[in-house]
Amino acid sequence: MAKAQLNTAIVEMKGSIMPEIMEKPVAELTAPEALARASLSGLQQLVRIIEQPLDLRAESGDIVMPHELKMQRLVGDMAFGANRLFARVAEGELRGRQADALGKLLAEIASAKK
Repeated sequence: MAKAQLNTAIVEMKGSIMPEIMEKPVAELTAPEALARASLSGLQQLVRIIEQPLDLRAESGDIVMPHELKMQRLVGDMAFGANRLFARVAEGELRGRQADALGKLLAEIASAKK
């Protein structure tokens, strides 16, 4: 279920991010572009981590070392953090648009009363 939700979020995010943002060098990205790119990349990494076999063996058959597991955990935590930040920014933008719409409505009501 988590994987399906992540895949749905990835599809939605890919649709909202311009393809050139994913191809631009990181140094040339604006802050919102970098956040969107980090969020999408983070979701993709989370899916990769979730899809790993549970026995955690590398391709050669060797057991994955603890430091490698810690690195994957770090990547997952960073992806989660980027997505939380992206959600907060998106929520702030939505609230701003709602406040603008409410302000316009109140202005229209006030002008209609005059």
